[in-house]
Amino acid sequence: MATITEQLIAAGITSGEIGYAPSAQIRILERALELTHEIGWTQSAMGRDDEGTPIDSIEHLEDAKCLCVVGYVYRARIDLGLARRYADNAVDTLGKAICTGGFVADWNDGPNQTPNGIRYGLRRAITYAKAIAA
Repeated sequence: MATITEQLIAAGITSGEIGYAPSAQIRILERALELTHEIGWTQSAMGRDDEGTPIDSIEHLEDAKCLCVVGYVYRARIDLGLARRYADNAVDTLGKAICTGGFVADWNDGPNQTPNGIRYGLRRAITYAKAIAA
């Protein structure tokens, strides 16, 4: 089986396909993966507070007790002090890496999704971003 890098090269995908600052996106995706071990996971909301109330603003995720995959990415951006556009591009990269054909949030909210599935998707996105940034 071909590696992700080999698959990307064969498909003609270049580093320009992941938008701005691949290194910033990689840092965000790596921090998002770390957050999956520090903060709980949720579906049907960007995040949730102590009472389980949805937090759907990407600018108010600091106190979330659980996050969806998109929430992990935007919280990582906050933790790293990076501009929002890098997180926007990281979500796009995640979508390409997991080949959703739709919205990343829908993938997160799928009936068979699990925290380990989220971690797998983030690891795949990190590998994808590193491969096309090379």
